[in-house]
Amino acid sequence: MNTKVCKQCGIDKNLNDFYSLQSNSDGKCGKCKECIKSNVKANRIANHEHYLAFDRARQNRPDRVLARHLYSKTKQGINTSNKAKNKWSENNQIKRAASYIVNNAVRDNKIIKPDSCFSCSRKNVRLEGHHVDYAKPLEVMWMCSKCHREWHKHNKPINGD
Repeated sequence: MNTKVCKQCGIDKNLNDFYSLQSNSDGKCGKCKECIKSNVKANRIANHEHYLAFDRARQNRPDRVLARHLYSKTKQGINTSNKAKNKWSENNQIKRAASYIVNNAVRDNKIIKPDSCFSCSRKNVRLEGHHVDYAKPLEVMWMCSKCHREWHKHNKPINGD
């Protein structure tokens, strides 16, 4: 007997379509993999806030932070990071061009970078050039990373890709 009927969808499926469960007499789960996956997905959607908090807490655990750091130093981690950066550049050409224009203007002293965040006025922090309208690349608000992320949570830039 190489098949089993799923208790949820009622379809007779191959045993390979069921997860292993040693406590069952046949060694397989009562529900097929597809039904279990759809149940898990529905549960995550129904309890979105809970899983968002869980995922945030998990990603900040010291062992996870260390694992990410160690991975980022491996050849595969470096290649993955470079691939992601290249993909972002390809998908965000207008934003990337605006970034180049601002960086060149700062280098050439056409724009003077302030010493404090536009939003929170903190000093001695790394400032990021923020564009409200990418069609005007030299109109920049200088913000710390925290304020810049917060702005993007509540606003959408104009003329971005």
